Amino acid sequence: MYCFLLRYFVCFFASRKIVYNLHLRTLIIPNTLILNFPVYKMLFLSLQQPAQSHESFIVSVHLLSIHFNGGIHMKYTVITGASSGIGYEAAVAFATRGKNLILVARREAELNNLKENIQSMNSDLDVVIKPTDLSDSGQVHALYESLKEYDIETFVNNAGFGNSATVAEQDVTKTEKMLRVNVEALTTLSTLYARDYADREGAQLINVSSDLGYRIVPNAVTYAATKFYVSAFTEGLAQELQDNGARLKVKILAPSMTETEFVKTAREIDDFSYSDNVQKFHTAKEMAQFMLELHDSEQIVGKVNSETYEFELMDPVFQYTSRK
Repeated sequence: MYCFLLRYFVCFFASRKIVYNLHLRTLIIPNTLILNFPVYKMLFLSLQQPAQSHESFIVSVHLLSIHFNGGIHMKYTVITGASSGIGYEAAVAFATRGKNLILVARREAELNNLKENIQSMNSDLDVVIKPTDLSDSGQVHALYESLKEYDIETFVNNAGFGNSATVAEQDVTKTEKMLRVNVEALTTLSTLYARDYADREGAQLINVSSDLGYRIVPNAVTYAATKFYVSAFTEGLAQELQDNGARLKVKILAPSMTETEFVKTAREIDDFSYSDNVQKFHTAKEMAQFMLELHDSEQIVGKVNSETYEFELMDPVFQYTSRK
């Protein structure tokens, strides 16, 4: 249907006096065209008639929430925390499957480097970068608003960071920022995506928690608590949607120790060697492949076993009491 409409656009732009105003980002379409081809009324959600003209309608381009590549309707995978670690490798992994990407992180330079890397692999992919500080609630809402023009088939909430200190000694300012990123931003984006895509066939929401979202260790009590929240929230959302017959699939990825910038950020150090200091760990690339396994499965939880370090697909861990 959309390709049919697109072919009509190409013909009518040349022959029906349709005018595109680049500065105003508007299309000017004669009234007769709208009246004679009511299919446009289906595509354009609302029309604004200019005050000084009764011969044409002005249609805001931002209402065209359909992206095309060679006449093909384009779908996107959103990944937060994409500038490094699991998010970076997940972007590369989804790109190898031919997925168009929307990459979110604070560090714009790293996002641009990732974009160049992906487009060197496959120049046909559309890679959009969205520099965003997810600790700022206003930026979180602005980010989601900017995503409404895209068809998002997979949304990966990967952004998050840790803190290594006892509760009594932890930096309160850093802890508050961690809560905003790990809990608040993830909840806001999950809620808005679930609201818009609950009934969309093929849509998936993947939230990244942690092995510490299922157990607690010293010097990471607050971080573990944020990940317990992510685990419980995501498992609950997945089952709540199932109860309501929704088509959206919600899943949770729970890594254990992974070779990323996590330890450096948590301990506020310049360098850390996993091979010298950790007996068992996965690489970020391995975790990205586990994410794809979870994506392809029918299970809700994909978790690294903290003892064997095997990746396990499983049913939800927390008890959920259905009202049905």
